[in-house]
Amino acid sequence: MSYNKNRKQGKKYHFILLSHIRGVYAMLKKVLSFAIILAVLLSFSIQAMAKTYGEELLTDKKVKSTEEFYFNITRPEGDEVTEKKSYSICGYALEKGLTVALFYWDTDANKYKPLGDSKGKNSWQVNKSGLFAQEIKLPYDGEGDKDDKGVNKIRVAVYKESDKKEDNLELGTTCQINNFTVTVIDPEKILDFSF
Repeated sequence: MSYNKNRKQGKKYHFILLSHIRGVYAMLKKVLSFAIILAVLLSFSIQAMAKTYGEELLTDKKVKSTEEFYFNITRPEGDEVTEKKSYSICGYALEKGLTVALFYWDTDANKYKPLGDSKGKNSWQVNKSGLFAQEIKLPYDGEGDKDDKGVNKIRVAVYKESDKKEDNLELGTTCQINNFTVTVIDPEKILDFSF
């Protein structure tokens, strides 16, 4: 009789042991699932919080305008309309040793590209007086076979050359970015509503 009693108790302990093992296994599955979900969420949030640094900062479409902490832009004064096919970017430096670089949104390439002067140069050192003025030819003048309608999205980037060389450009601290739209219109195509 004691043999059967021990056998029943053995089955009972065996059942309890299996229940504990299954419980531990289920708990491990939950912990592992939670850890995987947490890792995925963290990877998405880190990508969302990542800042753009270096050269890519200058041409990244997602970069918004910053405050004018290095360079005060006097022209353009926001988005502007002109009938001329060239345009002057003007301003004055708030610090010494600055470089101003110009870019435009290329609708065909779907990215910002360097916007150069007649010599092909797209970045200039601000002179010792701190004043800056550069005339550029607007890439989209509303003429030709492109459906650009004369809309030029211009980006003005200001930084210290030493920060660019060290790949230390950081939006809002070592690099100022300002985006503008300059639209070229044909004065002959505008309706005259004067009486």
